[in-house]
Amino acid sequence: MAALVFCLGSALMEKAIVYSLSKSPQLSRGLKDLKADRAKTFPYIDRDAELFAKVIAAQGKSRIAWLKRSEALTLDLGSACLRAAGSYRAGRSLIKKGILSDFDLGIKLIETALNGSLDSLYANAVMFGKLNLAAAALKKGLKSWPRS
Repeated sequence: MAALVFCLGSALMEKAIVYSLSKSPQLSRGLKDLKADRAKTFPYIDRDAELFAKVIAAQGKSRIAWLKRSEALTLDLGSACLRAAGSYRAGRSLIKKGILSDFDLGIKLIETALNGSLDSLYANAVMFGKLNLAAAALKKGLKSWPRS
């Protein structure tokens, strides 16, 4: 579900950037990054559920292997969220005022996706007994999240 929320948020940010490009061509870098991350994470919408089903069905070492794959997807999504926050910080002042609310809503959705990614990692730790160490990096990124 976090991947879907990320894709919605990045689409809103992209809309605001495209609308503002005539005013600020330097926004094109952030646009390129958002598009690339959304294209990469869109398949995660279904892939996450598929991987989790395999984690639940597996036993022993096989379960650990599937869990690592699932968590790698979750961490990749979290990293995309942090990159979007960087685009937000760099671009907010360049967005046309008439569409700034879409840009701000987009980053709030992406923050929700990052929280969902963290919740997933913590739930896995409770269910399977080991917290992925990269969760700390995502949590740190959340603490410095941009505010509109």
